Amino acid sequence: MKMKAILTFLGLCLFNICYSQPPLAGEHLYNSDIDKFEGTWKWTSGNSELIIQLKKVHYLLKAGYYEDIIMGVHRFTDGAVIIEDKLAEFPMLGQNHKGSIFLWSEGVSSNPNKISGGLKDPIKNKEDNLVLLYIASTPATLTWNLFNFDGPKVQKNREPPIDNSFTLPQNITLIKQ
Repeated sequence: MKMKAILTFLGLCLFNICYSQPPLAGEHLYNSDIDKFEGTWKWTSGNSELIIQLKKVHYLLKAGYYEDIIMGVHRFTDGAVIIEDKLAEFPMLGQNHKGSIFLWSEGVSSNPNKISGGLKDPIKNKEDNLVLLYIASTPATLTWNLFNFDGPKVQKNREPPIDNSFTLPQNITLIKQ
């Protein structure tokens, strides 16, 4: 009985090690869980409006394997003033053009309704951390949480001081259009 328990434990350890191996170069990872994030999403508050367009792209990562990710663009207006507008770049999104939003799911064991990654903020000349959470409702909604990346920020020579504020809203809910 003791030997059976030891063998079971070793088998589980071996399975866990094999399961956590990184994908091999040239391997293709598909993820249908992120399909629900595709489309046009909109938030309005008073005179402010944020529109994002997202699409799934089968992307070749630097590690040499392909993975389904979400790429997107945004437009932010305040009244009649356009603060940022990247929507015209949407048709070009792909391997050679990332747009302003770059997101991925966090693995098989994570929440299938959550993706995270980065958002380029050209006005602040930085990249922010973005987390989207899909809520199945009528109409479907996304919670948008934007925050600074953790860790020290390195300022290169002749660059303006690092700005930890945000051009876009930080915590909002977008509605599928």
